[in-house]
Amino acid sequence: MYEGSHIAKAMVRGTPEHEYAILDAYRYALRKANEGSKMELKLDNCGKFQYFLIAYESWSQGFLFMRKVIAVDGTFLIGKYREVLLSAVAQDSENHIFGVAFCVVDKECDAAYEYCFEQLSSIHPDSVELCIISDRHISIPNGNSNFYPKAHHKFCMRHLAENIRKIFYCGDLLHHYYSAAKAYRIDEL
Repeated sequence: MYEGSHIAKAMVRGTPEHEYAILDAYRYALRKANEGSKMELKLDNCGKFQYFLIAYESWSQGFLFMRKVIAVDGTFLIGKYREVLLSAVAQDSENHIFGVAFCVVDKECDAAYEYCFEQLSSIHPDSVELCIISDRHISIPNGNSNFYPKAHHKFCMRHLAENIRKIFYCGDLLHHYYSAAKAYRIDEL
């Protein structure tokens, strides 16, 4: 029964191997439909998938009119090959999430974040006005430092609060943490 459902899904949707085989054609079609967008595909020495970055031109143009704050994070994808989706997003004037770039990588490591930041730096150059926010994954500052040395790198307030809650078991005191994190001066605490 379980095997039969996989066979049926493969007949309807195709197999992951087929999807990877046509990835370059998909990238070509995306680039033709979205002139000026950046779609980069990197394969390893054996011709296997490593990285795939998408940054639409409309996202790049929209980011020019926003606060120069980019939040970077990775999330695991479910599937046969267990890739990771790295996302770089901003926040628009109405507090909605605004995509800057997405990168599918084989695993969350220094090399993957370096590739992502290298591609991102060709779209949005380094400046002292730029701030990159992330969780405490060690590969993010490692990759960030090579391509955005002038930009500020800070940690996400919510991720730090979750770490405090999980490690120190003090969820009932988190309101003090948020008050301190949001205060501009000591007398506001």
